[in-house]
Amino acid sequence: MYKVVIADDEPHILNYLNHYIPWEDFSLQVVGCASNGKDAYNLALTKKADILITDIRMPEMDGLRLCEKLKELLPEIQIIIISAYSDFSYAQKAIQLHALGYCLKPLVSEDLSQLLYIAIRSLNKHKTLHYDELLDIIEDGSPAEIQRCFRMFGLNCKEYYVAASIHASDITDALHAKLTIKLGKHKYLYFSNEPFHTDNARQFICYCKKPAGIAVFPDPVSPANLKYCVEDVVVMSFQYFLTGYPTYSEELVDGSLTDDFFQKLTKSFERKSELTALLNELKTINASMIFNIRTAYKFYHMVLHCPLMESAFDTEEYLLYGYEQLVTEYKNFHDMLNCLLKLMCTSNTQIADDTAKVSSFMQIIKYLNENYQQDISLQQLADSFHLNASYISFLIKKETGLTYSQYLTNLRISQAKRLLTSSQLTLTEISESVGFHDYFYFIKKFKKITGVTPGYYQKNLSSQWNHDRI
Repeated sequence: MYKVVIADDEPHILNYLNHYIPWEDFSLQVVGCASNGKDAYNLALTKKADILITDIRMPEMDGLRLCEKLKELLPEIQIIIISAYSDFSYAQKAIQLHALGYCLKPLVSEDLSQLLYIAIRSLNKHKTLHYDELLDIIEDGSPAEIQRCFRMFGLNCKEYYVAASIHASDITDALHAKLTIKLGKHKYLYFSNEPFHTDNARQFICYCKKPAGIAVFPDPVSPANLKYCVEDVVVMSFQYFLTGYPTYSEELVDGSLTDDFFQKLTKSFERKSELTALLNELKTINASMIFNIRTAYKFYHMVLHCPLMESAFDTEEYLLYGYEQLVTEYKNFHDMLNCLLKLMCTSNTQIADDTAKVSSFMQIIKYLNENYQQDISLQQLADSFHLNASYISFLIKKETGLTYSQYLTNLRISQAKRLLTSSQLTLTEISESVGFHDYFYFIKKFKKITGVTPGYYQKNLSSQWNHDRI
């Protein structure tokens, strides 16, 4: 819990603030009250207060001087000033001290509550390490652990509202979110204990000039279901890939239409003409009524791996390792369809001319080892070395026993493990620095390869690693 110190020379104000504000609902704790500035100063330093609520006119040290001195020693402390005087010079001085707000007496609890939420959000921005812990616990923790972690951020409730945005700026204020977590580049998760301001989100997306997505899960979610909700709301935020324009979503597209389509798709694998016809049919309908990014990703790889395609050419060069790469490789769903249709007409490429270039293998591996943090498709690699993509795929598999995507993923996880044991970077920063632009995807891949989450590895295995080096 964040710690609060209250300073006012009027006993009834101290009593009101201490006993009639529902501090536990904010996950805040009043650690001391003072009737003069000097005592408040000592209390705040001794208790390492996170929030100071102070009057201006007090004996021994006035509130403005108190704030000025505390800011020097506790630069992250959040200040809320209360006063019976609506003097502009006081308000101006409060702004200079970076106070959150200036409340006039008699106090209105709603005004103070809003300032407390702002204070909590501001403090949360300085708790990045705890963000990483929260993401790990959402993925792998018990409901009780999830609630405990959320209480640290001022969300003391039994259910949570969840939203996500991608390729849009931080919309915390527009949604009136209580907690915001950055998942990756231009990708955010939002949480609240009350419904979001969805009208603001809809208006925001209307003014976006580039592909972007905002998704709001309409109902509150229990801690036990939070992991699945977070996965779904992130998927929903990618819906712009299906529509082709900035999109606001409140519902996951996944139902009978989707199931029916995949049944038709499986049957079409028997004949090239049927598969081609189905892909062309998709170009004429609203794919956003059938697919979300997860099912579009599944569809893409099902087509690539079908016997008709695998017998025609090496599909390894077109494999993708996440939603982010899908939306990076293709502008939208129709662009992806056009690529698949083009591949349908592709015959198996002969690679005999490239077999003399075995010496290129070490150069390719060196290039990957130096650029693994970038989005590198196999085709881009082939273009860089002026080699056949199928040949590079064959060579990597022959020399390492791994497919191209497996080699790249293992390389990234290996580098992540090194950073977890030797750097001060946060988990989110490590995720981005090794090429994973979605932290939840990073968690899943890391756990699949190592058996534990990055957070667990950092806390437990890295300390053992350092001990073994001594």
